[in-house]
Amino acid sequence: MIDSSLGGASAVWVNVTFLIGNVVGTFLLGLALLRSRSVYAWACWGVFGWSVLHIVGILLGTEWFEVVGALAQAVGFAGVAVCLLRQAVPAEASAVVVRPPRKAARSEMTMTTGS
Repeated sequence: MIDSSLGGASAVWVNVTFLIGNVVGTFLLGLALLRSRSVYAWACWGVFGWSVLHIVGILLGTEWFEVVGALAQAVGFAGVAVCLLRQAVPAEASAVVVRPPRKAARSEMTMTTGS
């Protein structure tokens, strides 16, 4: 029942969403982490490797590449977490309060526009 419903035309959006979010998204995340140089390179390659190994597993018709890719991604995310948690946060960054800019008073607007 479930297998037959996933093969229909109405389920195409599910496959496209999966492809964009899971495969392309993790590929771009790994690439961005690698370019930022804020975490270990091997952690980036672990995150990056999931999408590549997932596609290879689909093309070869075996799930072993996908399993290895999922393990590499888990280890990569653990490495990313360790790097990010070790980074020091400046004391003033935790106490910053962001306020939206105040609207200019009508008298200030007329003085600056010359009206």
